[in-house]
Amino acid sequence: MIGGEKSGQKSERAYGVGGSVRSILKIYNEVYGENKDNREMESDKIRKLLSLYETRKSYMVDRMIKAAPERLHTLIPGLVILCTAAGHFKIKKISVSKFGVREGYLIRHVLNRTD
Repeated sequence: MIGGEKSGQKSERAYGVGGSVRSILKIYNEVYGENKDNREMESDKIRKLLSLYETRKSYMVDRMIKAAPERLHTLIPGLVILCTAAGHFKIKKISVSKFGVREGYLIRHVLNRTD
């Protein structure tokens, strides 16, 4: 879901890949009034989303249903994992890929493209 550390070095930026992080991004964009094309999240604001879920559950559940109804049961665990990883690696910003691992596999192995 998230990668940012390489060779023991810590990074202030991580890259999120996968459906959970993309769904969290949709909620993030709606709650914070970001453009729907925004692909970047600030870690502090992600933690506030989790706090918002704890204090205004019905508000957040409405946003979750609107953003990703098929992921309703995995969004909160994904949000907790994202917050934990961001805190552990001291990540300040997360850039979210438009595509997932499957698309990368298909491009590389099925279409034989490496660019």
